[in-house]
Formats: sequence, structure tokens, C-alpha cells
Amino acid sequence: MKSKKYRRQISPQHQVLKNDSTQLHAGCVSERCFQQSFGRHCPCEGCPLAEVLKTKQPKKAILQPFSDLSPLAISLEPVLDEDGEIVSILEEISLAAVEKKVPEASTKEMIRVREERRRLQQHALKKHLEVEEIERNTESQKEFLRLAAHQMQTPISILRGYLELFLADPSKQNYVNLDQTLVELSELVQNMMLFAHAAPTVEDLEKVDVVAETQKNTQNFQQKYPEHLVSFSSPHGVGEIWGMASRQRGKHILTALLENSVKYSSPGTKIEVSVEATADKIKISVYDEGAGIPEEEQEKIFEPFFRGSRRVQGSGLGLSIVRKLIRSRGGDVVVKSVFGEFTKITILLPRNIPEKSLTEEKNLGESAR
Repeated sequence: MKSKKYRRQISPQHQVLKNDSTQLHAGCVSERCFQQSFGRHCPCEGCPLAEVLKTKQPKKAILQPFSDLSPLAISLEPVLDEDGEIVSILEEISLAAVEKKVPEASTKEMIRVREERRRLQQHALKKHLEVEEIERNTESQKEFLRLAAHQMQTPISILRGYLELFLADPSKQNYVNLDQTLVELSELVQNMMLFAHAAPTVEDLEKVDVVAETQKNTQNFQQKYPEHLVSFSSPHGVGEIWGMASRQRGKHILTALLENSVKYSSPGTKIEVSVEATADKIKISVYDEGAGIPEEEQEKIFEPFFRGSRRVQGSGLGLSIVRKLIRSRGGDVVVKSVFGEFTKITILLPRNIPEKSLTEEKNLGESAR
């Protein structure tokens, strides 16, 4: 808002010669000074008017004549005659634009309020993200349960059929069929439980020689499937690569990848397992010369119960469990495949898990029990 101004022309004897504006407020500074100095030869000591009368030079000043009112900006301009004597003085008075000082206590309070607002905003954002994560997990769980119920229907129906046949004709073949169906149903349930509880606990983790452990599991698998040319290779020797891992889960992961290769490879073809390491990562790859995976299915193979265009026997959870287990330890699984030629699935794991994170996770697990 534009400040009001009070202008007038006065004589050196304090007489008002001209007044062209309404008074700024009652008891204006100059009026007050004139009243006090009436009958004197000079204005009050230190008054800007006194300096103009003495120096005959313009003068600007900020005065606070009344403690309960705003400070005033005063501008004085002398009018001189031919001899250089003051004829009159042009005076202009307005409210001064003075920066309001904030008390130190108020400044500290403002800073505290601002920091508290920022903290509450960050907390609200964190809770919002947590709610979104819970909603996503809830939807994922609903979808998993829906798919699981659908997958259970087929083996249960087959089991019921074989059971009726066995009751009508308890022959050896009917018994074998019934037993095999029960085994498959049991494996499906176990895989579903493993998928639901994929992350290994801290108690499962131990220091593992990655090369030696992977080589041993590969050789054991080769004995189970002698019709395939299963081999192991690594540029690193035994005892050169160590990591924190669960031996049981590690064996399950490698077995799932190898069984996947066997399902889609012909007898006599190569299946190669390799271990490599960089400064910060461990890479375990399984390569096969099988049917390959169509490009449009390469990401879907990690979805629960996905079997692809070439349906084979199995629960459809193997690769889903592998990726969930690996990601629970900060790693990932990548696939490279050319349909009709080969498939290579590579596990990427952090080479070292900080001791601090293991301790915190162990403490969290103990407090939850």
C-alpha cells in the first residue's frame, strides 16, 4: 500500500507558509518540535531541521518521535535566495519502511516449526508408500491364492479318479498311479509353502565355498540324470570365492534350474554350470542346448504357475521360487535365450553381505519370537 505523505513549506522561524496535504497524524514530529521550540531562536538539539538551518544542505532522517507510532521518514530541502540565505524549507514526512526485527526466540520457534513440518511430511510420505506396498502385496497374495486353488484342482481330480479305480481294482498299476499322483500333489504343496516363505532366516546362513558347493551339487545332479551331459566349470579354484548363504536353499535353487534345463532338453545334449566372480558380484549360470524360450515369454517364466507354450510336467513354481529366493538376498536372476537354440539363466548375487545387516536381521528375528 502506498504510504501517505505530509508536505509543507515552513520559514526559518517555524512559520507554516504552505500546507498541501492533510496531516499524517496528530502531533506530527515537526509540529511537536515547533511547539517545544516556540520562543527559542533554534529548534531542538539534534533535530534534522537544525542541521538544514546550519548547513543550508538537504537532509533526510528517520525519527521515532512517539514510541507507540511507526517511525517517520523526514526529507528537508532548503530554498535559498540570491544571497544564499534560507528563505524557506520544504518538508516532506511519511511513514518509514523499516524492516521489522523478529525476536531471536520467535526465529528459533519458526525454525522448529518448519523442521517439525518437514519431519511430518516425510513421515506421511513413508506411511503412504508403506500402505501402497501393503496393497500391492495383498493383491499379489490374492492372485497367488487364486492361481494356487486353480492348480490344486487338477491333481486332486486325478487323485480322486485313481482312488476310485484302486478301490474298484486294487492292482499294482492303479496303486503306482495313485502313489505318483500323491507325490506330485505333495511336491506342489511343498513348493507353494516354499514360495510363500522364500527368504532364508539368518540362522540358515553360513559361510560357504561357492565353487566347491556348486560343483558338488552339480555332480550329484549328474548322477541322477546320466542321460544328459551335465558339466561344471569355473575360472576360480576351490576356496577362492566365499559368501554367506543357506546350503539347503542353494541346493534347491541349482536343482530347480537344472531340472528346468532337463525338462526342455533332449537326452545327450549339454547342460553346463559355471561360476564366476567380480569384485562385488557372484555369477552362477546354467546353460542348456534345449528348446529355448520365445522372446515374449522370457520375462513371464518367473511368474507363479507359468509353464509357457511348451507345457511340461511340473508345478510351474520352480523359477518363481528361484527369483524370490535370490531377490530376498539382494540379488537377481536374468535370462538369455534364443528360441530353438539355447537358454542361459544367470544368478547374480552380492559377493559379501555386511556383517552389520546380518546382526540387525538376527536381532529383529529374535525380538519377533
